[in-house]
Amino acid sequence: MPAVTKADYSPKLGQIEARAALVDLQANQDLWVAQMDTGYTPHRCFQEPGGAVPANLLAAHGSDLLETAKPDGRDPLRREEAFDYPGHGTRTLSVMVGNHPRLKGAIPGCRVVPFRVTSSPIFKLRPERTKPLGAAILRALEEPRIRVISISLGLPLRPDPSVAQAIDAAYERGVIVVAACGQIIQRVTWPGRYFRTIGAGGVTRSHTVYTAYEGSDVRLFVDSFAFAVNVFRANSVLKNGAEDYIFSGEAGDEPPPYDGTSYAAAQVAGAAALWLQRHGAALEATFGARDYRLVESFRASLQATGYKVQKQAYNRRILHVEQLLRFKPRTSGLTPRPAAVLD
Repeated sequence: MPAVTKADYSPKLGQIEARAALVDLQANQDLWVAQMDTGYTPHRCFQEPGGAVPANLLAAHGSDLLETAKPDGRDPLRREEAFDYPGHGTRTLSVMVGNHPRLKGAIPGCRVVPFRVTSSPIFKLRPERTKPLGAAILRALEEPRIRVISISLGLPLRPDPSVAQAIDAAYERGVIVVAACGQIIQRVTWPGRYFRTIGAGGVTRSHTVYTAYEGSDVRLFVDSFAFAVNVFRANSVLKNGAEDYIFSGEAGDEPPPYDGTSYAAAQVAGAAALWLQRHGAALEATFGARDYRLVESFRASLQATGYKVQKQAYNRRILHVEQLLRFKPRTSGLTPRPAAVLD
């Protein structure tokens, strides 16, 4: 595996349409993203050095659904069981809203609400452990400014029914839920397996499908691919009992590769926020507020734009933010997907 470099960021926002949308999104106080993960840490990647939680990281609006006594979703970075993966939320969050000279995320500096719903991105392989995810989605829906939900988590087993119910509630209100598709086993994982989510798959830098399972049901559930291999990201670890804020490959980091569709989901969720900033008002004027057709119009735009996947005849493409924002969204023929509770 080649060394991770600063060039291995998530997709750049170097083109005109994307840059304009980013500036507008950074200024928009009414369009937020919610992140469901292991929680956050106040990593220096979210701002210039200084230590305080930056204004765009809306921790006070999030919550910890694992430890009810905690006031917000901060990650304690504890490893109590083999499947625990402390720092995962910070890693994925950095790829979305990192705003540091060393790392610019998909939507640097934009508003995000972190929820702590698990200590393991695979929920310790126990469906009952997914209940906090369902509860957090419903809690996010109480905040009308949350328009996108990013889930870099996956379970190969069907989750608790509350998750499907929450996914349906979000979909029916026109909230875009982006979920990682896994791709480390032959079956796409839940909740990315629900048809009402936007399934985020992973590709390599050479635009081939991530992992050996490119011929699996990835073809059925992925709506958009994004980079998932050799991702430059932030990380937070405990060092001598204190939090240490590091970047890919620095002392104390886990060994490479820094891979996974968790990072792809963060990129697609960022693109969803930019797309809503660019097209949301016009579409809501057509559909009315809080309509599932907003989700389906975004899905159609993802599927109609982007780079081609190499070596395989996929009917889904690799995220290209500039093309996505320039594409005229569909407003007709948008039929609802099967309910998650029936999947």
